[in-house]
Amino acid sequence: MTNINAQLAEAVSNTAEESQAAHHQVTEEIKETVVRAPAAGSSRPVASDLPPVSGAPVSNSLIQSLSAVFRANPLYPQARDLVYWTDPKRTGAVFLSVNFVYFLVHCYDWSFLSILGWSLLSLLTACFGYVNYTLFKASYVNGTNVENPFQVLFEHNRFQVSRQDAEPHLNTLFDVVNVVFARLREVFFCTNTVLSLQYGALFFLLTVLGRIMSEFTLVYLVTLGFFVWPRLYQEKRKEIDASYSKAEKQVFQYYQLALSKVPPSVHAKLPFLKPKSN
Repeated sequence: MTNINAQLAEAVSNTAEESQAAHHQVTEEIKETVVRAPAAGSSRPVASDLPPVSGAPVSNSLIQSLSAVFRANPLYPQARDLVYWTDPKRTGAVFLSVNFVYFLVHCYDWSFLSILGWSLLSLLTACFGYVNYTLFKASYVNGTNVENPFQVLFEHNRFQVSRQDAEPHLNTLFDVVNVVFARLREVFFCTNTVLSLQYGALFFLLTVLGRIMSEFTLVYLVTLGFFVWPRLYQEKRKEIDASYSKAEKQVFQYYQLALSKVPPSVHAKLPFLKPKSN
């Protein structure tokens, strides 16, 4: 038993060291992708030239930076297998649970507190029934005395979260906050005019979505997308890439056509509105 405990402690220590190394590697990757080119027609410094606010650099793509952060987390392989339906039973159970919770909240006006209470009560009922059935069967059917099955099963598991286990997840949280704050700093400081306008359109889209649907429905749709889109894209990658490329070219043509209607005087003052060749 001592050897097993020593091996478990060594495994936990090795995992923590690997997570720490991955965290530092992600930080270096983000630093290498810092945006240093000024906006077109603008001599103002970009966010990477400004005094750091949170210490996190601004990457060329917010999605790429966040993806690098999440890939460094030790739970990333399990999460990836979950959304890619590697284990259909496990993913199906989680997917059905998410849909069941949304069904209760949206259709029957259940609160999260009620769902939590009933879930814990159901779990307690199942555990209570299992323990007493096991003891009753051993005593009155088999004529033997046994201990609580959970006590024997979890005798050496204390169900505690160590600092080594929590550290990589806290690092992920801090990296996400720093990357998002760095990008928002660039947006609100208007160091990149085009980027600020893009986020302005995104913020306006959020106001439109807020009028159409509730926050819970929006969260549900995003969660549903995590379960549907990765597997769908994996299966239909060629068709999706071809359709996206075609749509992107058409959008680019219409966008450049709209920019060509802008008066030349506006182009002189706002160079980023000049039409560009594909």
